[in-house]
Amino acid sequence: MNHSLPERQLRPLHWMDWLGLLTIIAVAGLIFLDYRPEDPRRWLALPVLGGLIWLVIYPWQPEQLLRNPLRYLLGTAMIAALFWLNASLTGLIVIFFVLSAEVMSLHPWRTGLFWIVVWGGMTTLFLGLATGDFPMAILHGSAITSGYLFVGSAASAQQRAELAHSESQRLLTELQIAHRQLMDYAANAEEFAITQERNRLAREMHDTLGHRLTVAAVQLEGAQRLIPRDPDKATRMVATVHAQVVEGLAELRRTVAALRAPVEEDLSLPSALTRLANHFQEATGITTHLSLPVKMPPLPPEHRHALFRMAQEALTNVQRHADARTVWIQVRAMGDMNVADGKVNPEIQLTITDDGRGLPAGGTSGYGLSGLDERAQQLGGRFVIRNGSSGGVQLAMNLPLPLPLPADETGLNAEQSPQFSTIPTIICAQVIEETKESKNARANSSPPRR
Repeated sequence: MNHSLPERQLRPLHWMDWLGLLTIIAVAGLIFLDYRPEDPRRWLALPVLGGLIWLVIYPWQPEQLLRNPLRYLLGTAMIAALFWLNASLTGLIVIFFVLSAEVMSLHPWRTGLFWIVVWGGMTTLFLGLATGDFPMAILHGSAITSGYLFVGSAASAQQRAELAHSESQRLLTELQIAHRQLMDYAANAEEFAITQERNRLAREMHDTLGHRLTVAAVQLEGAQRLIPRDPDKATRMVATVHAQVVEGLAELRRTVAALRAPVEEDLSLPSALTRLANHFQEATGITTHLSLPVKMPPLPPEHRHALFRMAQEALTNVQRHADARTVWIQVRAMGDMNVADGKVNPEIQLTITDDGRGLPAGGTSGYGLSGLDERAQQLGGRFVIRNGSSGGVQLAMNLPLPLPLPADETGLNAEQSPQFSTIPTIICAQVIEETKESKNARANSSPPRR
C-alpha cells in the first residue's frame, strides 16, 4: 500500500513548526554552552550548529531544497561532525528526534523509515563509542530508534490530518456552492413549472369553454330568429345548446379537477373527430366533410389531444369568422423522406380547409392559434395557417410518430359515418374550386381570426 504524501505546499508556520525550530535553537545553545570556555572546539561547533538550524527552518526554504534528500545527508554529516567535536550526546539525540519528525512529514514513509534506521544506527554507534559498552548501547539505541519512529509517525499523522482537513474544507465549500446553485435551479424550475401549468390551464379553458360557448352563442342566435317562423326547430336548437353547455360543464370540471383531456382514453381520434364534426354540422348548418385514412396508426394520448384541440379551434374560427358553407377535415398518415440520413420519418397530419373569405390582411394573431403552435412545438411538430390554393383558409398540423410506423388503429371510415363523405384531398380542391364563384358575392372583409 502506497502511503506517499501528495506534494506539500508551503504554508504559514503553526505550533509544530515553531516547536521544532525552538527545540533546535535551544539544543544548539546547550551544546555550545556545554563546552568549556577555553575549549576551542566550541567555535568549530558554532557554524555546524548554525547549519543545522538553517536546515530545520524548512517552511521558509524553496520547494526544490525542501524535497531534496541531500538535506538529510548534509544534516547527518553535521551531526557526525558535532559528535567528533565531542558535543553533548543528549543534544544530538534530540536533534535526531526533530529530524525524524520532519522527514516523516515531508517524504514518503519508505524514505522516512530509511533515515530513521540510519539515525538509529548512528545513535547506537555514538552510545557504544561514548560508553564502550556496545551490548548496552544496542539496547538503548533500539529503544531510542523506536522513539524516533513514534515521533515521526505522530508528525506524519498530524500532517495527513491537516491535509485531510484542508481537503474537507475545500469540498465543503464546493458543496455549499453547489447547494446554492441547486436551490436557485429548483426555484427557477418551480417557477417555470408553475408558468407552464398556467399556460396549459389557459389553453384548456380556451379550448373547452371557448369552443362550447361559441357554438352555443351561434345556436341561440339562430334559435332566436327561428322562434317566430319555426318554433319546433328553435326548440331543437335550444336542446342542442343545452347538450353543448352540459358537455362543456363536464369538460370544465374534468379540467379543473385533473387537467385531463376531454377526449376519453378509450376514444380514438377518428371517433372523436366524427363526433365533433357531427355536432358542428348540426349546430351551424355548415356542410362538413371528414376524410380519414384507411389505416390509422396508433397515436400517443398527447398527439390525439393536440390534434383534437386543433380541430376544435379551427371549426370555432370557421364558425365565427369564415362565412363558409363547407369545411373539409382530413387526416393523413404519411412518411417524409429525410434527405440527411435517408430514413423515413412518419408523421400524422390534420388539415382543415374552408371555402370562406380567407385570411384578413391584418394577420392571424390570437390566443387560440398561438396555443396550437405551442402544442405542435412541444410535440416536435409544426403548425401552419395559410390561405387555401382555391380560396378560404387552410390549417395544418404535422406531428412526428415514433419509428417504425405503427400498426393500424381501429378507426371509422365512410361506411361507419354515413353523415359525411370520406373524400381525398384532390376532391376537396375540386369542390372548393366549384364554390369559389359563389363566394365572390359575399363581403370581402371579416373580423380578424382569434
